[in-house]
Amino acid sequence: MNELKPMYLKHIHIENFGPIDEVDYDMPFAEPAENASPLPLVVVGANGSGKTVFIAQIVDALIEMQKEVYDNIVVQQGLSKPYFVMVGGANVKLWKKYSLTFATFSNGVNYVSHAGEIGDKENLSELKGIYSFLKNLDAESSKKILLPPPPDEERYNNNSHANVKKGLEQHFFQGIYSYFPASRTESPFWLNQESLINIRDRFSFEERIVGENEKNILCETVFEDNIKWLFNVLVDSNVSIENTHRGSVISDMFASAKLNNKKMIDLIERIFSIIFSRKVRFITGLRYYNAQRLQIFDIDKNCLLIDNLAKLSLGQKILLNIFLTMVRYGDNDKFSETNNLRGIVIIDEIDSHLHIELQKNVLPQLISLFPQVQFIITTHSPFFVMGMAESGKEFEIMELPHGRIIQHSEFSEIHEATKIFFPAYEQAYSQVSKLKEQIAKINKPLILTEGRSDEIILKNAWQKIYFDKDMPFDIIPCGYDVDISKRNGGAKELNNVLVRVSECNFSNKIIGLFDNDQEGNGQFNGLQSSMFERCTPPCITRKHLKNYIWGMLLPVPEFRKEKYEGTAPSQRRFSIEHYFPDELLKENNMLGDEVVPGSQVYEIAGDKVSFANKTSSFDVKEFDNFKILFGKLFEILHIDILAPKIELLDTNNGLTITIHSNFQDESKNL
Repeated sequence: MNELKPMYLKHIHIENFGPIDEVDYDMPFAEPAENASPLPLVVVGANGSGKTVFIAQIVDALIEMQKEVYDNIVVQQGLSKPYFVMVGGANVKLWKKYSLTFATFSNGVNYVSHAGEIGDKENLSELKGIYSFLKNLDAESSKKILLPPPPDEERYNNNSHANVKKGLEQHFFQGIYSYFPASRTESPFWLNQESLINIRDRFSFEERIVGENEKNILCETVFEDNIKWLFNVLVDSNVSIENTHRGSVISDMFASAKLNNKKMIDLIERIFSIIFSRKVRFITGLRYYNAQRLQIFDIDKNCLLIDNLAKLSLGQKILLNIFLTMVRYGDNDKFSETNNLRGIVIIDEIDSHLHIELQKNVLPQLISLFPQVQFIITTHSPFFVMGMAESGKEFEIMELPHGRIIQHSEFSEIHEATKIFFPAYEQAYSQVSKLKEQIAKINKPLILTEGRSDEIILKNAWQKIYFDKDMPFDIIPCGYDVDISKRNGGAKELNNVLVRVSECNFSNKIIGLFDNDQEGNGQFNGLQSSMFERCTPPCITRKHLKNYIWGMLLPVPEFRKEKYEGTAPSQRRFSIEHYFPDELLKENNMLGDEVVPGSQVYEIAGDKVSFANKTSSFDVKEFDNFKILFGKLFEILHIDILAPKIELLDTNNGLTITIHSNFQDESKNL
């Protein structure tokens, strides 16, 4: 029997529903695509922008799928089963005639819901060409789950449809599919309500009922269910040991399954340890004290931390409920590690009831424990978004109502929070905004180099090769020093500068120029894949996913390729000085020892800045190899070096402005 592949949301389209005009979105996945892991999606936006509407459509799709295979999902109303999200004109955006939502899942299941006069709009015709299941939309408002066709070998089998549904049921049985609404809450222990029920009720001996789902998608108040389940898992993790004349041996026929339960306990203790920021484990109290049966022990301090789980704070309970429910829903006899836990978890206002520390530091750690779970999260919290960004894990942020993908630095709540906590920030931010506007008006590309010597050599090369033309870009070295002449940042600093600059969303085109050596390759390839395009050799450029910002390796000229452009980054030895011939480098004491004796591959040695300054006196023919570099820059920036220049005279200020028409309209090319 083939292993059941996970079921994830792949694509969702929402049109004219509530405050949303149109969102057409492909869910983010990590590479490689064949067995891609889902990336968390964080949905942000002002109140009323449609965050809850967006996730409610996904929840509705999951519930409609469950209704295909279970009888106890919703309360039966005669022969009909009511919808979680109503279908009708009330949901259609004001002044619009129809609403349309559809979602596609990785197991081939499609969900469609529409209301109003759907007609045959131009946009809909285009969508029908892409998604064939839209071609048979009902004329009236409707909602459908479209199951995938059975495999060819089962197509004419009488049970083929049942087999498809059986596969869908397996997804829900083995996976985690849950929705934690913003209304989730728990009663505090001081309300004198039993948070832990009597020991006789803790154990469940009931058989699973065929056709009924035991995992409710809607998770509002689940603390008691989680505690009962947790106690069961603790009991089931105890392996029977028998003392014999040969010593202690395991005499338990369920030993293997119980050891798996021990792995589950280890995972749950990791969750508790992250929440409490200390290493903890569970212990059981005496049966005479029902309320204190489950306790938390501080391992490092060797003392009891919590004597009654009901005494956890409201925030801790709600946080635990999310991740304990996930483990509980993933509890089956196939559990061996967290990578086996798969599914879709939807959390509305994940920051609700949580202290800043839990939002910023704890939540990202807990989410990272479940790399195969597809998280779809809404939030207003700048702290949670900052914590996700600082964790280094890939994730994506969608801003509603327009479905725009943004970087965490663009999240408006971060700027608002900073203004509140740091009053001087508002003035500084205003000044930065004005500076960005001025820079955008200049609109001159910027070439960032690893250090000062690279800048000098490039400027001298331009003057030699294109002496009669103004340079169409600025070149500056990266580094921390205010004095440009003292900057020598290196490849790592260049990487950092590109990432930081890209967060500012300058409209200017910026290229970071890395040496094509081991360090340069490492930093070039190390540009964050959540921000820059991925690159497979022999490509030497990586563009920012949103802005006109590139990382670029020095292109290697033909006469150096064989010896200086190895297949592995560790075999790359090319730096900017290598554009000059070896004879010239030797004359100026710039060649060090051979990398390997007899290889005729030399590292650059000597005083690079002094050599760079000296290049201004070199003959123009010594710069021939730089044409390949400038050609690549022209290609990226769409510069026509032969374009004429036009001089405009500002008569009011007596200022002559020279404008180079070197730039083509690249909106169609990029």
